[in-house]
Amino acid sequence: MTEQRSGGAHTSRTILLSDLSAVLASCDPRSSAADYRSAIIDENVAAKASVSSRQRTHRYLRELYALDPEVPAFRAMLRLWRRDRDGRRQIAMLMALVRDAALCATVPAILPIGEGAIVTSANLSRAVEAEHPGSYSPAIRDKIGRNALSSWAQAGYLHRAGRTVARHRVEPTAGAVAMALVLGSQQGVSGEGLFSTSVAGYLDAPGPLLHDRAHQASRKGWLEYRSRGHVTEIDLSALLAPLDSARLPIMEGDAR
Repeated sequence: MTEQRSGGAHTSRTILLSDLSAVLASCDPRSSAADYRSAIIDENVAAKASVSSRQRTHRYLRELYALDPEVPAFRAMLRLWRRDRDGRRQIAMLMALVRDAALCATVPAILPIGEGAIVTSANLSRAVEAEHPGSYSPAIRDKIGRNALSSWAQAGYLHRAGRTVARHRVEPTAGAVAMALVLGSQQGVSGEGLFSTSVAGYLDAPGPLLHDRAHQASRKGWLEYRSRGHVTEIDLSALLAPLDSARLPIMEGDAR
């Protein structure tokens, strides 16, 4: 798994869900890292107003999602993105959380609070300072808070009503759970342990529901899931396979 840094995309941007969607919809799923760069900067598939904006968009999308088929988690993300439209925002959020330490630091200000509780950017800024004391100036910390608030809303964990932002419960899809299992496996975890990683916890769902969604993903052919008693076996090799693998063809599904 990509090592988290004390900086990260959220010092300047959100999870950029609409930009990510535009890029993945425009690019051939067999694209290389160089192809994604060219699509964003040269072809301007994210419709940015200037070259510098295109360059920044590429930088932050790369930081958050890799955009590189040499990265196993990105291959899994791409396969799931094309097969689980309803789970896309959660799939993106999981990738962003494990790749951006500043965003990850806001988790304690979101997940533990109840449905309907009011959330402010100041809540998130304080969470960042608690996790990374002294790492950011007050101005940057406040910007992270605003960007993270937007990101959690884009992912469905918050609901906006006018100027008020409140906690909203999300129910993970089969694709989102599969993505959490992939990211957990990149930490060296396997079997039943995959359902109790920090990444699985980001889905904010009880264990039985996570198992149910994993079973759904297995029935769809995205992974192999076997559970009996307290023994669970998970095989994620189809999701992590090279792009030219026939096991879970990268061309199946639709990124639009």
